[in-house]
Amino acid sequence: METNLWSERTQIYKLTDEYSIQRAEVDEWGIYCSIYYNASYNGFFREELYNRARNNAFWIYKGEMKIGGVRMAPNLIYHLFFIPPFRHEFEVLKQLKMILIQWSDRANPIKTFEVLPDQVPLYAKAGFWPDEFRCRWMQRPTDYFEIKWDSNVIIQSPQIEDNDAKSGKRFTNEDEIAHCDFHSFQGGFEAVRRNKASLADFVPNEDPNLTNERLLQASTLVYDRESGD
Repeated sequence: METNLWSERTQIYKLTDEYSIQRAEVDEWGIYCSIYYNASYNGFFREELYNRARNNAFWIYKGEMKIGGVRMAPNLIYHLFFIPPFRHEFEVLKQLKMILIQWSDRANPIKTFEVLPDQVPLYAKAGFWPDEFRCRWMQRPTDYFEIKWDSNVIIQSPQIEDNDAKSGKRFTNEDEIAHCDFHSFQGGFEAVRRNKASLADFVPNEDPNLTNERLLQASTLVYDRESGD
């Protein structure tokens, strides 16, 4: 039986004449998700269990062909992946969003999480808007990279100094960092999402008291030797 009304008993939901989603057995679904969710990140998220026993794992089908998977429930969507060589991700996500709206409580937001960087534009194009807060992870923070810099550049690490005006500390290079970030990211999706429009919005707001010498050394400022920029 095919219906677009949410029910944990419904096995198949028709998205269009061409696409559908079907409930998945979590062990097999978890294997596919661990491979196709994003191979570049799976080594980092190796502790993640994609086959957790939740009744919201679906296969995505185009006709009789399995083209991907997703976890969905009212007001919730995550772990969206596609199986190569399928490339019409936006077309599918639009349809998933439409059925998700039908399932969901309109008084509450639809939430998605664990959106990897390469999928942010896809979700944004489909009308999803990431929350202002986003966690970040540092991968292999103790690994040392031997880099041979070009002689035309000057390499420095941020420094910390006392700041009497704020009765605390500040980064000595924060004005230069702000100018660099402003000219690099103004008008971009991340800037708009975080309500950053002016130069002042890009001044580093991290607390210097929460860093240490190793983190400072791991941060790099690159200047053109001739122009000083």
